[in-house]
Amino acid sequence: MNKLESAVLIAIKAHQNQIDKGGLPYILHPLRIMIKMQTDEEMIVAMLHDVVEDSKISLKDISKYEFDKKIMSALKVLTYSTDQNYEDYIKKISKNKLASKIKIADLKDNLNLNRLPYLNKKDLERINKYHKALKYLLEND
Repeated sequence: MNKLESAVLIAIKAHQNQIDKGGLPYILHPLRIMIKMQTDEEMIVAMLHDVVEDSKISLKDISKYEFDKKIMSALKVLTYSTDQNYEDYIKKISKNKLASKIKIADLKDNLNLNRLPYLNKKDLERINKYHKALKYLLEND
């Protein structure tokens, strides 16, 4: 099994039974990002970018698959924790080219409002936050 296949299987396991805000299987989100990428590194990080944040799988667990240091570094930077300031998190991502490319695609996908049946106040606040983050990453790419 190659590294990309491993990443896909890890993501499927991590996001099993998860549903996105639009009511669709969550695994479709990393898949949508992955298909926009060109290199294996980019596709692997796209598939794994939400795994640690949204499941019980840790970076240590992922490291057992012996992904390149560049991939692991991008995943570490992309993993948001609630004790982080969101603006600092985005600034840190902007310093890692691979992580930044994935986060830009992630934000664009999250800003696709066609997925949501309706928008509430919390959605609008999140959209505003994502727009600011996307603008920052595009300006600092």
